[in-house]
Amino acid sequence: MRHRPIRPAFADRGAPNVALEAFAAKKPVVASAVGGVPEVVEEGVSGCLVPPARPDLLADAILKMLSDWERMQAMGRAGYERVKKDFTFEAQTEKLEGIYRKVIANRLEVRRLRRQSAA
Repeated sequence: MRHRPIRPAFADRGAPNVALEAFAAKKPVVASAVGGVPEVVEEGVSGCLVPPARPDLLADAILKMLSDWERMQAMGRAGYERVKKDFTFEAQTEKLEGIYRKVIANRLEVRRLRRQSAA
């Protein structure tokens, strides 16, 4: 039997590494919509999201996923493409550099405004 990542959780902090690892292996994900999971798992595209603490909906989502092999493959491919595009080292580095650029630009603007108001 092939492994299918299923990720029930009540709370989550940070990036959902299990989902990213599943996508890297071209597997769809069934997960609770908590923490950073909805930012990674696109409902109906790369997996299925259910509300936390709803085992009935989690079971339904799992059964629905397992009943449609083509859909599972398509979702796994979509997750894989998303990981390649948005979660590589290079992509994460670019995002972090962008954050640093914004912080530095804001800091410089604050200094400029302080100098103007002091003059």
